[in-house]
Amino acid sequence: MYLRDLTNATEVVLDMKRMVRASAEPRRPHPVMTSSGVNSSRAVAGTISISNAIGAASTNRRALEPVEARLMMSVGALLLALAALFAEYPCALL
Repeated sequence: MYLRDLTNATEVVLDMKRMVRASAEPRRPHPVMTSSGVNSSRAVAGTISISNAIGAASTNRRALEPVEARLMMSVGALLLALAALFAEYPCALL
C-alpha cells in the first residue's frame, strides 16, 4: 500500500524565494506591470494586509509585527497632526 501511495504522491520543494510549489509545476513568468508601474495584484495584497493590521490593532486580536506597528504609529501621528491643524484652522478643511 505504501509503494502504491508513493507512485501517486507529489514531491513538494522550496523554490528560490522559499515558496512551496510542486516539483513538476512549471514556473510562472513574473507578472506584468501596469502602466503606472505597480502590479495590481501586489497592490491589492498590500491593501488587504494593511486592513488586516488595522483590524488587529483595533480589536487587539494579536500582537502587531514591527513593520505593522511602525505603519500604525506613522498613520496615527499623521492623523493626530491633521486633527490639530484642523482644530486650530477649521477653514483649512475646506
